[in-house]
Amino acid sequence: MNTMLQYNQCVVDAFSDPKYVLVINEVNADSIVSEAGERERGVWFKLVFDTGSRLLYYKVYGSPYAIAAVELLANQVATGSIDAGVELDLESLRAKLDMPYPYMHILLTLEDAWQGIVPTE
Repeated sequence: MNTMLQYNQCVVDAFSDPKYVLVINEVNADSIVSEAGERERGVWFKLVFDTGSRLLYYKVYGSPYAIAAVELLANQVATGSIDAGVELDLESLRAKLDMPYPYMHILLTLEDAWQGIVPTE
């Protein structure tokens, strides 16, 4: 019996070609940084909101769902469809990823990290 997960195209695209990964460890002084989760528990997010560019960058540890979820969030910030500090619609995000409900802890951890990013105005 094959129990391997089948990821939808949204997850595959985000996992294969992430655009908002924080590639350096240096963070601008005016950036807002938030972390949530633990690697030992299988999921960890570090979010860095650059207040100058108004872009969200990240580091992540976890499954392809975790990578895709934070990549989608960063893209929403970049396109202006969500502002820093706005409550996340976890069910819509779960549906876009076609994520099984047993993986909701990933989105809840992302939400915890996101809540540390507050409006800067």
